[in-house]
Amino acid sequence: MNYLVRVKGLLFLGLLSLVAISSCDVINPEEQVPAYVFFESINFQAGLDQGTSDQKFPFAEILTGDFNLGIHEVPSRVPILLEGEHTLDVFPGINENGISSFPNTYSPLKFDEITLDLVPGEIDTVVIQATYRDNLSFPIVEPFESELQVFRNDVDGDAETKIALSDIGAFEGNRSAQIILTKDHPRIDVASNRSSVLPPDGSPVFLEMNYRTELEFAIGVYWNTIGSGQQSSFTNFINPKEDWNKVYISLSDIFNFIISESGVTDWQIGISAQLPIENGDFIDETRNIWIDNIKLIHLQP
Repeated sequence: MNYLVRVKGLLFLGLLSLVAISSCDVINPEEQVPAYVFFESINFQAGLDQGTSDQKFPFAEILTGDFNLGIHEVPSRVPILLEGEHTLDVFPGINENGISSFPNTYSPLKFDEITLDLVPGEIDTVVIQATYRDNLSFPIVEPFESELQVFRNDVDGDAETKIALSDIGAFEGNRSAQIILTKDHPRIDVASNRSSVLPPDGSPVFLEMNYRTELEFAIGVYWNTIGSGQQSSFTNFINPKEDWNKVYISLSDIFNFIISESGVTDWQIGISAQLPIENGDFIDETRNIWIDNIKLIHLQP
């Protein structure tokens, strides 16, 4: 073989190898090693006159700069493809209206700013700190510790169906609210004290509540207008739950509708329930509902 031809052949094979290696680098680039942040828990602290610090925030949305890292369960370990000092904005989240398929950030809370020195391959462990925003109003904070609790307005006309206070199995403190329904008194419709102060137009409005219940019950709003009298809307239904649970109910749409009405004089939060019926008869002699720590929250008027 001609020596020059052989050298040219070897050079050609070498170039092919370099092209192949370069192509592999393009097709299979070296993967960036992420830094990790383990979000261990959420520590929530209510302020003075803001009621219980009990919470159920199973999620957090995480942002840094222009990057939204998504909504993650807490606790969880989150990979972050950044290096060096960065500030994470962390927004605690809820299952809005108790529906697990609708995780959402909880707008009454401040977000937590967490500054970390991110190192690829290393794990930082953090506890998210949560408090209420400064510009909130709490028209109802009811821990059901006093006979002067606010849900004393009888709507159904049956004096035997009411919210009583019980120290048996109380969720928090000394007492919780109890509703007892029987075949002789199968329904309750009760409301909070009247208020004439409406939330600002477009304000998010949330009701927080601890509960356990042997039957479905509903949370809604009554309101009165000049000329039309009392109206109501009950669209939030609470399913039976054997153990104490926490729910965050959005009443924003109802209150935005009420605000749009003319001649509204006042409003009340309502609780409604009835013994279940099957084949035309009540299926049980009696069933119970237990409630604690009702809060109504909206932006300051």
